[in-house]
Amino acid sequence: WVSAASAAPPPLCMMAHARCERIIGRGAKGSDASTRGDETAHSRGGWSAPEPPTNVGSVCGFEAGRTVWIPLLEASCDPAMAPWPGAGGGEWLHRFVARACVFSGEFAPQLCRSLAPRAEETVANRDNRLRAKILTAGGPGGSDEDEDDARRRRAAAFGDAARGDDEDHSESFSSVQATLLHLIREEVSSAPAIDPDASSGYDGPESHLVLCEGTLSYLLDATSRAAGVVEAVASAKLVEESAEANAAAARCVLEECLGIWRVVTEREVKPRIVQTPGDVVSAACAMGLPRLLLALVAAMPPPTGAGQTSKASGPAAAPRLNPEHVSPALLAEGHPPFPRARPWPGYRVDCIAPLANAMFARPSVCDQVAKLGGVAIVLAATRGEDGDDYLREWALWGVRNLCAGSDAARGEIERMQPQAAADSQELAAMGLNVEVDPGTGKVRVGSVRRGPGGGEESGENGEIGEETRGPIPGAGDSRAPTAGSVPGGLLLGPEGAKTPAGRAAVAALMAGLDVSREAGDGEDDDDAFEAPPNWKVADLS
Repeated sequence: WVSAASAAPPPLCMMAHARCERIIGRGAKGSDASTRGDETAHSRGGWSAPEPPTNVGSVCGFEAGRTVWIPLLEASCDPAMAPWPGAGGGEWLHRFVARACVFSGEFAPQLCRSLAPRAEETVANRDNRLRAKILTAGGPGGSDEDEDDARRRRAAAFGDAARGDDEDHSESFSSVQATLLHLIREEVSSAPAIDPDASSGYDGPESHLVLCEGTLSYLLDATSRAAGVVEAVASAKLVEESAEANAAAARCVLEECLGIWRVVTEREVKPRIVQTPGDVVSAACAMGLPRLLLALVAAMPPPTGAGQTSKASGPAAAPRLNPEHVSPALLAEGHPPFPRARPWPGYRVDCIAPLANAMFARPSVCDQVAKLGGVAIVLAATRGEDGDDYLREWALWGVRNLCAGSDAARGEIERMQPQAAADSQELAAMGLNVEVDPGTGKVRVGSVRRGPGGGEESGENGEIGEETRGPIPGAGDSRAPTAGSVPGGLLLGPEGAKTPAGRAAVAALMAGLDVSREAGDGEDDDDAFEAPPNWKVADLS
């Protein structure tokens, strides 16, 4: 059995590879190539016309998927078959995937669908339901016909196939699909960059996309459906065993789909091809890739910070972000609910990384992200999150590309500068004055001393206006203002320090900042400082 398992699959893959060559067509130079590298380079240089007629279903149809590709893909990832290199098709399986699914290969959607459980039955039920809906539209009931009456009328005309449940018409997932997607990911990662001007038999920019538009569309749909299945099972109270198995396979498919998007966006694209029909990233973004990735991130709670920041309490703790500001409602429409918790460690990075790469040198993509409300999402990711290694670095890369390519994004970030200090009454009682320059947004922290009548007088960083003089709030005065008033230049709140300025001030006090001494007359007191004898002091005036 072992001998048969290691000897039979390679010829099967060779036959499928040859059949794909006849379906797709092959360049003249590719016929003389003796190695895989030469064959790949020559055959991807240009494509001749296919040989008609050819039955595509014989290679990637439902029967071929059930009888050939499912056993081969299962054997290719079986650890027990590792000692036999030919098991699972060996090197010829990779050659077949490269020929059938990459560049001009358009068989990835058909092949993936043929690997799903009950694939042929699901497609037949869907086709029957669609046919019944079209042919019975505008029947005797007219536009006022109830949906239940319409369903019964279709069932009477076309049988039980038109009445089936939604589960009978929705595609399921399998681990074999994830294996195929992993092979496609490897081929995309190792595929050479194509220069249209240096290629013979140039058939237009679309022929040089590493993944054709049909495959890109299928991957977008598979990513969305897989994420919806994962969340549906995770949020359900009672889950059947079959649903759990489907969710486990959907999780693997989702991970591989995001991996493909990542390697696609990491491919080098010549500047003159960027944002042209020959740019695979621009083609995917035109189909909705930024919206999909932003929606996956927005469905989860905002990041809480990484390392000590996520564990800190008091002034050093990172403030909680309002999900309404970080997760636009627009991104929750048009798709099933996406996972609200990380399906695996690094999930956020797998969503942010391809988005950040896609925005590089592509102003149209940056404007699309800004229009969808993605600026706040990318900025929130710069806080990092435990379990998402390098999330902060990928988010900073995204902010850089976003600001470089979109005036709207830059303007939105510029309007985010501090407007006022929202600090606790305890800070004022300690003698700290926190002010924000409305022109520059810079924060100034200084001490406040009490006058003879208990009022506030000038501090180290400027004068306090006469209209704000009075007792320090929180210092035993019954007229202490409520949260939101502005006494002494401070916007107070009973919950404690709310802004980075307030937390910095509290942290400075905890570090030993002395605010008990009275401020001087406002002049510089540099003369009172004595430099150590080993310092070299230069006069820069």
